[in-house]
Amino acid sequence: MKIKELLARDITATIDPVIYFHQKNPETLAREVGEYVITSKNDREETGIHEQYVKLLKAMSSSLGTDEKNPASWISGFFGSGKSSFAKLLGLSFGEIKLPSGKLLSDALIERDDTANAHEFGKVWKECKEKFGNTIAVVFDISAEAKSLELPSSVIYRQIQVELGYSNKEAVARYELALQKEGSMSSSYKNTESIIKMNGRTKKINLNHPTNFLTSIIYFIQMNFLDQRIGLRRITIIKLSRK
Repeated sequence: MKIKELLARDITATIDPVIYFHQKNPETLAREVGEYVITSKNDREETGIHEQYVKLLKAMSSSLGTDEKNPASWISGFFGSGKSSFAKLLGLSFGEIKLPSGKLLSDALIERDDTANAHEFGKVWKECKEKFGNTIAVVFDISAEAKSLELPSSVIYRQIQVELGYSNKEAVARYELALQKEGSMSSSYKNTESIIKMNGRTKKINLNHPTNFLTSIIYFIQMNFLDQRIGLRRITIIKLSRK
């Protein structure tokens, strides 16, 4: 018998050395939460991940029950101590994300706590979730998403828009919001088909609403601009028809 056959987990499986906030697809999250180890205090350590989760969630729950404005938390630790995993998995657990198995990320994370007082984590998490209500989780690395000299508030606002399904391009997002406010995203635009031709390249687009058309044109312009490196020559809308 080989040593690896005695172990409960596959020690040959790949474990990412760095956790990235932009990697939020269900497959990646399933792997990350499956490898996550929630530690607890012992004779040598005064605290562990379990205790820190419980402490943080209790503070969050308490602040949500008062008139406290703009509650925030700061996570600190040495390089490689697990700050990113701690924040990413907990933050996304409030976003109703389903893993490939169909299990919610929140359930998978809570199940990873096999410490003596594991019930504390699940209990206080549910308390926070009930107070949050219907929520989305906006988790990102601000150092990677912020533009030069951009205010944190602007970055946060843009990331919330993206999480809600709007374009990550500010001009397009403003147009989308304006259309939505005016009630212009009507069902009459569903199944609209168009073909764009630019610099000899064609692109067929199936639209759900007008903003998809605008976003696709802008994206197509950018790709051709990079290819040509001399700017745009011509855009031709060949067909725009409703079915």
